[in-house]
Order: sequence, then C-alpha cells, then structure tokens
Amino acid sequence: MDRPLSKPKPNNPELDNEEEFDNGLVFSLKEDGTYEVSKLNDSLVSEIVIPDTYQGKKIRSIKNLAFYGCKNLKKIKLPDGLIRIGEFAFEGCDNLAEISIPNSVTSIGQFAFDECTNLVSVQLSENITSIEDGTFAKCGHLNKIEIPNSVLTIGNNAFFDCRSLTDIIFSENLTTIGERAFGKCGSLTHIVLPNSVTSIKEEAFFSCLNLISVVLPDNLMRIAKETFFDCESLTDITFPKELAGIGESAFAGCYKLKTVTLPGGLAVLRSSAFDYCGSLNTLSFEGTINEWFFLTQSVGFNSGAVVHCTDGDVVIK
Repeated sequence: MDRPLSKPKPNNPELDNEEEFDNGLVFSLKEDGTYEVSKLNDSLVSEIVIPDTYQGKKIRSIKNLAFYGCKNLKKIKLPDGLIRIGEFAFEGCDNLAEISIPNSVTSIGQFAFDECTNLVSVQLSENITSIEDGTFAKCGHLNKIEIPNSVLTIGNNAFFDCRSLTDIIFSENLTTIGERAFGKCGSLTHIVLPNSVTSIKEEAFFSCLNLISVVLPDNLMRIAKETFFDCESLTDITFPKELAGIGESAFAGCYKLKTVTLPGGLAVLRSSAFDYCGSLNTLSFEGTINEWFFLTQSVGFNSGAVVHCTDGDVVIK
C-alpha cells in the first residue's frame, strides 16, 4: 500500500560570521564562542574529516542542511566533541555508506539522514535520548541498527521505508515508538519489543510485508490503529496479558494469521481490527462466552471460525 512520507520543509536561516576552511567546509562562530559547520562549498568532495577545533575553538555542532544533497559524499569523520547534528544535515547524501556518531552527541535533528539511500552502517551516540522524526527514513540499504539504552523515544517515520532492515536491537529503556516508525520495512521478519515500551503509535509497523512474528511488551495497554496493517506474512503474535484495547484495522490484511490468543481483560476491540484476515479460523479468548459476545458485538470474523473461551467454545456464524 503506497502511503508517501510527509515531512516539513527544510529551513536554514542566513549564515552569519562565516569563514571558509581549506577543504571546502564553511564554519560560523556562535555566541558561546564555539564553531558550527555551516555547509560544504565543494560539491565534488567525497571524503571529509571535520576537525575537533577551528582557529583554537571547539566545533560543537553541524547546522541544519549543512551537507544537504551532497551526493558525492561517501565518508565523513565527525569530531569527538560534537554535541548537535542539525535537521536535514545529511539528507539526500546518496553515496554516504557509513556514519559513526560520537558519544559526545546528545541531539540529532529530524530527517538528519533521510534518503541516504546507500547508508549501510550506523553507530549511534550512547548519549542521545531520542531518535527524532524521519532521522533515517528511506535509508534503503541500512540492514542493522542498534539503538542504545539511552534512547527513550523513537519518533514518527524514524526508520520509514528502510526496506533492507533485518535486525533491530532495541533500547532496554525505550518507552515510545512513533507513527510509521518502522512502516514499510519490508525485510523485517521477527520483532521482540522490550517490556519498557508502553506506547506504540498508529501504523508503527504497517506494511512490513515479510514480518512473521511479533512479541509485544508486557506493559502495553493498547494497540493503535493500523499498527500492523498489511503485514501479510504475520503468523505469530504474542499479546500482553494486560492489553485493554485493539484499534481499527490494527491487523487488517494479515491474511496468513491463523490463530490468536486474546487476553481476558480486553475491553475494546474495534470492528475492523482483524479485517481481511482470511486464514484466521481459530481464536482463544481468556474470558467467558458472555464476555466474548459483549466485546465483539460489531466485530467481524471469518464464518465458521472457532473461539475457545474459558467456559466453552463459540462458532462464528
């Protein structure tokens, strides 16, 4: 299903106090007496080493859009004292193959590495607390990401359409996964989310076409709208015991899903939650028959499907 990524328009204010360095880098002096990398003047440069200092002063930040669209850039070394990478800083660097972000970095702006289509290897700083919206969206060759334990939130579209991504090591302290964060990651096959996660937003894993199994965190209370929509290979989903709600079309189009076990404490099950799940013919519900009928008054399941409740079975008509 084609759902194009929407993002804010890149913005960079006029540059002040610019000075050019001999390798094409342009620096601007900030009010705190440190330097910021403002842009790259030489579009043909393929390798860059950003020094730790310039004219005796620390280089602490990379400005918004600083390397935007530098299509020849293949390799860059960031300074150890760097603190901030700005929004859209490396967007569209088509040939950038790897990036190691030093542990001094505490902030990476939204869409910083968006559409770095040949980016394969990423080492994140162990001192960032969030991965912002669209940071690695459409990095089509990125195949593995280790999210450090300092990260608490993953923003909307953070890894959207990373179609080669097969291996995710999640932060053990992660609490929130944003909308479409891993949408259209077509090479993901298995996901085990840490129990620290309490919120997964709409469409977080939609259209992960090869996703087979998912283990949801114990503390998750709600599965949002279209979270696993169109995950057509999904066959195994483990629900937390404390789950209270499943949103609209949360598993719609998961047509290989054959059986599910729903917790007895489930209070909200939206009518389209399991639409177009043509193979779903066996369900277990850890509640009574009466509780099942109350829960599913307007929910559609396959005719002939069997629901095993604690006090007997129900056959869907």
